Amino acid sequence: MNIPADSVLLSGMVDCEEADLTGETGSIPKIPLTDENSKKGAECILLAKSVVASGQGRALVVGVGPNTVAGVITEKTRMENEPTPLQDKLEGIAYKIGNIGIACAVLTFMAMVVRITLEMTGVLPCGCQNIFNCEEVPGCVPYSFKLTFEGNRLWEELLQALIISITIIVVAIPEGLPLAVTISLSYSSAQMRKLNNLVRSLDSCETMGGATYICSDKTGTLTMNKMTVMAAYSVQQALSSGKLYTEQFYTKVGNRAREVRLDESNCLELILESVLWNTNARIEKTGPSYNVKGQATEQGLMKFMMDIHTPKQCFDLQRSLDQANVLRLDPFDSITKMSTLAVRMPHQEGTQQEVRIYCKGAPEVILDTSRFFLTRDGQRANLDDDSQPMPLEFMASTEAQFSTSQREIFLRGVSHYAKQAFRTILCSFKDMSLSEYNRLVQAGKPLNKDLTVISLFALMDPLKPSVPKSITTCRRAGIQVVMCTGDNLDTAKAIAVNSGILTQSDLEYMESKRQRLTIDPKAKYTCMTGQQFREEVGGLKWVPKQ
Repeated sequence: MNIPADSVLLSGMVDCEEADLTGETGSIPKIPLTDENSKKGAECILLAKSVVASGQGRALVVGVGPNTVAGVITEKTRMENEPTPLQDKLEGIAYKIGNIGIACAVLTFMAMVVRITLEMTGVLPCGCQNIFNCEEVPGCVPYSFKLTFEGNRLWEELLQALIISITIIVVAIPEGLPLAVTISLSYSSAQMRKLNNLVRSLDSCETMGGATYICSDKTGTLTMNKMTVMAAYSVQQALSSGKLYTEQFYTKVGNRAREVRLDESNCLELILESVLWNTNARIEKTGPSYNVKGQATEQGLMKFMMDIHTPKQCFDLQRSLDQANVLRLDPFDSITKMSTLAVRMPHQEGTQQEVRIYCKGAPEVILDTSRFFLTRDGQRANLDDDSQPMPLEFMASTEAQFSTSQREIFLRGVSHYAKQAFRTILCSFKDMSLSEYNRLVQAGKPLNKDLTVISLFALMDPLKPSVPKSITTCRRAGIQVVMCTGDNLDTAKAIAVNSGILTQSDLEYMESKRQRLTIDPKAKYTCMTGQQFREEVGGLKWVPKQ
């Protein structure tokens, strides 16, 4: 069902797909309006042009037509059709040629009038047509001002001079030029159609022909949008699958997590709950097979869990989460860069572990709110303890092993994976009593403080096979490709090198200048954050209403 207007959900539970508005795939759960989420808005707002994927509820309409979010976007992007660059150039050429034609016509008319005047004053003999070899024509009738056109040479030759001048103007103006341009654009569109590029407007051929920059999204455009876990760092051990995803890799990750015992379970169960519960993705059973639906990164993590723990066990574990025990769910968004789940554990009623908070998202964000990590013996230790040895996997070949804090190890791991074009996700948790949870909620304080880090996962979204060749073709045509992504900066640079947007020499130049986030007009490329990009490129053009 398509939502026709911006609304506030008052009751019920609804999953919405907002890809047409935000570009993000996957369903987003919507919950009824409460005092807690009234300031956030996104959790309880149903946006026009979004699609209800599942669920039902009752909502209050707060905006229709141009007053909706979609309507505002449409108004801001709606512009009057401006002349294209080619049309401006053709108009300029026609104007110049027309002026030249008019000037020639005026000069021709004046020359013929001067000749007539010279003959009337006797300077030239009657009927002279060549001033360099001028002879009187026998039987020539002199010019006369009599108002008669029959046999009067004066008025006949003045009329002939006027006709010749008008003819020069008509011939000089290139009225066939627009037709020739239209035919050439039609031919271009036909050639593009043979390359599976359908052109709806002929102006598009001209626009693309004059393009010097192409800004492209990364996920799903340059990449296949099929995430696969290729490496993990958990309980102080770094494991990698190498170039290919193998059974040996995920088996080793699962076995290592099972070995680490917690109070009444093991680390693997904690990881499974963090991935399978704190998510918008879902496992669906279709006959004997199990399929994952949702955002690509969530799909990659859940498929990895299904390889470790079997699809049926993961399906049953996800369904075992009673919605009545879900106290709060903050889905992942591009602002917070994390998703948070607060769930009540009935078997821990009355204890300090009755409520468990799961947080999952960007490592740099999760680490800022984390204080502890799980050790290889299942104990919690301080992230800032400086006695932890740096894993050899995260060290450069020229470095000697050294000790540092676990926080620095995680950050080094993020950088190590990012340089291989991996996207990193960090999972964490925190236990508290129900009374403490209620106190934090009533005070409006965040739940994701003093978290305990569980595992760091590195996922790869492979490039589409045709991307490097396409970018090479653009370079040869003088077109610079710009990649826009919300990934870690090191990940973005690695993908840019793999796809051909950057060369290794470009990367080395910027690294030597240490200009990771600065704008250098001499550099061949620049890495910009979102704020810098908006300042340099600008936003939507505002057009006032008439």
